[in-house]
Amino acid sequence: MGSNMVLNPSDQRPATSLRILIPLLFALFVALGTSGLLLVFEHRQQTEECDAFAELARVNTAFMERTKLPRTRQMADRLSEVIGAEVFFRDPDAKRIVGPADASLPDGLIALAVESEVVDVPGNRLLIMFTDELGVQTLFLRKRRFGGLLDLGPEAWMAVGFFWLLSIGLGYGLSRWVSAPLRSLVKALPKVGVSGQLPVLPAKRRDEIGALARVIKETHDKLLDERERRRQAERLALLGRMATGIAHEIRNPAAAIRLHAELLDASDLKSMAQSRKLILDEAQRLENLVSQWVNFSRPEPPVTRTMNLISMMRDVVEAMNPQARHMNVEIRMREPEGGEILVQADRHRLHQVFTNLTLNAIQAMPKGGMVDIGIVPDCDKVEIAIKDQGSGFSESALERAGEAFFSEREGGLGLGLAVASDICMAHGGSLTVENKPGNGACIRVVLPKHPGQSGCLS
Repeated sequence: MGSNMVLNPSDQRPATSLRILIPLLFALFVALGTSGLLLVFEHRQQTEECDAFAELARVNTAFMERTKLPRTRQMADRLSEVIGAEVFFRDPDAKRIVGPADASLPDGLIALAVESEVVDVPGNRLLIMFTDELGVQTLFLRKRRFGGLLDLGPEAWMAVGFFWLLSIGLGYGLSRWVSAPLRSLVKALPKVGVSGQLPVLPAKRRDEIGALARVIKETHDKLLDERERRRQAERLALLGRMATGIAHEIRNPAAAIRLHAELLDASDLKSMAQSRKLILDEAQRLENLVSQWVNFSRPEPPVTRTMNLISMMRDVVEAMNPQARHMNVEIRMREPEGGEILVQADRHRLHQVFTNLTLNAIQAMPKGGMVDIGIVPDCDKVEIAIKDQGSGFSESALERAGEAFFSEREGGLGLGLAVASDICMAHGGSLTVENKPGNGACIRVVLPKHPGQSGCLS
């Protein structure tokens, strides 16, 4: 029988959640896009300002040329006041610059001037130059009026902030729309093929996530159906093996019973007593086989009550002593001080377990020997170790210990250890097998002590 490995979603939690990643990426995209648009807008505003400044300078230069106005300081003052820019007149021949009374034009700026083209000069200012027919240069100098993004105003920035918040909200909603169904799929995946209902899946969605959810549900249903078919096949195969084993085991004692029953009428008293004993032994053997069959095929929960484990083990030893003496085997039980260990257990079931284990130990020594039964109490449990002086378990027997229908003993059904292990586990205990150093086998049974008697000895 295979084992299913179930993954814990908590162990597979991603380092970054889509609920956080998608809004962050969305906000980053919006921020970069908004910044790009603001830069484009800023460039456009600056370009429009330069074009307007150039047109203003061109119109005023043409006006002065057409009206033949003198290029004097008074004209520079008057024109500067009207257009909101500093106006300078330069005669290239005389190399004389006439401008407003409270302004000057350094030679370094003149060198930057370009005919009919607005130039950015130091101090966040704009400079443009026009030359008339007489060769007189008119230079216009003005500080930029658009100071960049800061000049957008609070209303613009509030609009941008609202747009960013709206974008982040949309991004978070998108992340929820994507990540929530994905989380449900992650929780469902470890349960695919495991008995029970899957968590609610987004199978009604019309997108790829819905398609994936439907595939997961279909796979789960198919795996459960396949597991049930396999379980039925294994059950039928198991029943076949059980029927074959039972038929084989029943044949010999049934034949012996029939033979000796036929001989009873013609036998003397001594032979009749022997036949009667054999019939009773074989009938007991059949009863044990049927009990093992029933306990394995239809295990029932133990009916527990408080009992003295030491007293029960004494009964087991007393019941097995006649057969042990017949096999030239001695049974020695080492009891702890006090003579009482209370457990909450089904006496009949435990008696069956230790009777079978003791019988196995006796049968493992056909030439005689000793069965050592040690009872060692601990804080909240008690260990019963049954040791023999036989040949011990083979490697394959140790690997397959407790497996139903596996037995290396001729005529063995292979249910004894399996039934004993199931009964121990039903009592909250365990059964393990091992070989002793040197020779012989050891079977350890661990059972929980009665809650009222638990506690470590000082």
